[in-house]
Amino acid sequence: MISDTNMRAIVRHKMEVFMSRKGRSFSPEFKLEAASLVVEQG
Repeated sequence: MISDTNMRAIVRHKMEVFMSRKGRSFSPEFKLEAASLVVEQG
């Protein structure tokens, strides 16, 4: 199980990478990945 702190760091990193690539628009695939991360974390 990933700790809450590590999970936040991972999500923040993904967000930063995504934002730098695509600006402020969120693709459906990104939303799906983000949602699945949240669901997995519980």
